[in-house]
Amino acid sequence: MREIEARTIADLLAPIAPSQLTPCINIGSSTREFREGTQPHNEALLASLRARGVSVLNNDIRKDVGVDLVGDLLDPRFRDIVRRMGPRLLLCNNVLEHVRDAPAFARACEEVIAPGGYLCVSVPYSYPYHADPIDTLFRPTTAELADMFSRCRLVTSTVLVDHGLRNDLRRQGHPIWRYVAGSLARPFMLWRDRRAMLYRLHSLLWLIQPFKVSVCLLERRPV
Repeated sequence: MREIEARTIADLLAPIAPSQLTPCINIGSSTREFREGTQPHNEALLASLRARGVSVLNNDIRKDVGVDLVGDLLDPRFRDIVRRMGPRLLLCNNVLEHVRDAPAFARACEEVIAPGGYLCVSVPYSYPYHADPIDTLFRPTTAELADMFSRCRLVTSTVLVDHGLRNDLRRQGHPIWRYVAGSLARPFMLWRDRRAMLYRLHSLLWLIQPFKVSVCLLERRPV
């Protein structure tokens, strides 16, 4: 999740009463260490919800510290567990590009959210390949993203434009010239995966163009 993404989602949810957002389930949350250390803005978003009285549960398929619900929404048994919890808000941010069947996952999200509840979903629109553990290169427009959720009405949508890779490298203290040199040298490293080398070269495009993210806030229609 990008910092601008976390701030925008917090702003989109701010006008909605906390009673209409609780409980919230954060799908694909990763670990506490990741949320607090690698992406502290991710945890800041969740903290802002908790400060308003929203109960937040973190879900991931991997059991680890900071994961409250371990399971895959594509598993009917786990989906039934989540549905019975009556979630009023689902955060599904930067998940759909990492599942093999995004439409099926979208339907699973709709199935568990309570009628009248909200679903906030975001997916990269212009972004380099990033496996976790896979990246299908699903890069939808906001219209394409909203159309996947046929049981929901679109409340609002936006395409966020963020700074590109150059700024990220500077903030990480990683010299740009070293990243470029390493990318150009990879084709000559015969032991490396060919596809990974091509994706690394492809990422150089974002040195001159911004990252973009599609964000949709949807409301689950009554049954």
